[in-house]
Formats: sequence, structure tokens, C-alpha cells
Amino acid sequence: FFPSVPRLLHRIYDKILGGVNEAGGLKKALFTAAYNAKVANLRAGEGQAGDGTVHHALWDRLVFSGVKKKLGLDRLKVMITGSAPIAANVMCFLRAVFGVPVLEGYGQTESAAVSTVTMPDDFSTGHVGVPAPAPALAPAPASWSHSCCSRCANAASPEVSSVGAGTAAAAPA
Repeated sequence: FFPSVPRLLHRIYDKILGGVNEAGGLKKALFTAAYNAKVANLRAGEGQAGDGTVHHALWDRLVFSGVKKKLGLDRLKVMITGSAPIAANVMCFLRAVFGVPVLEGYGQTESAAVSTVTMPDDFSTGHVGVPAPAPALAPAPASWSHSCCSRCANAASPEVSSVGAGTAAAAPA
């Protein structure tokens, strides 16, 4: 699991492409052929395992396993990003090179963190997915107040508690 911000993923993208361009020759030709084959499979829906991954028997072993190992990401299962949009070409690149689902989410820390997230088997770009399931939140009745400390006991505003997905809170008897 690799949660990250788009800026770091863009840097990984730049670093890999910089290394490929610097190596040149046969390494660049192999990487380009491998990348193009994986992206073609990604777009055609071929080589997908049904879990959001795209595999290619030859290129994953010959080219991409070395890239992942050099970055210490050879056991990576999923990447997730948020906080800002990620470029479509970078997301496609990461899916092809790492062969894992790259999910993009949207949310607000002050509301409910994750509001939407792409599905693992959705290879399209330019959106942040479907609404995430979340519990309904409602203010707790004053009778539910707790007094773990003087600050809580003297609080003027009611606290917010999770009351389950779409259910109404019932006051205790």
C-alpha cells in the first residue's frame, strides 16, 4: 500500500523517465516497447486480472520488475493519491510500470476525509471516482454527554458522533 500526494508520484515518473532517457540505446528501446505494450493492454482491457492490475508476462519480468526493485516498490499492491489532481499521463504510466491499481480520491479533512475514490478496475482518468460509502453523522443529543474531563463536561456545543449509515440516532432509555 503506497498512499502519496501527486507531487511525489510526478517526481517518481520524472525520475524513471530521466533514467530511461539517460540510459538510451537498447534499454530505452526495451522500456519504450514494454511501456507501449502495457498501455495498449490497459486501453484494450487485455491482461487485466479483474482486480485493477495489468500484467504482461514478458515485460513485467524483463523490464518493470527491475524498475520496481530499484525503487523498493517490488511488493507494492496498490497506490492511492489525493490532495490534488494527478495528471492522466502520470496515472497511466504508474499503472503500466507498477502493474497495480492507482486510485485517486477526493475528500475534505474537515468533513469526512474520503468522499470519492476511483474503483480499482476503473482505468479511465480525469475523475475521482464514485462516492465512498460513509456513515451518516448527526449531533449527539445533550443527554449523551460524557464527563471524562472538566473541559468536556463544560462544553457548550454538542459533540458529533457516528450513528451508522443512514440510520437515525435514538436516545438511550
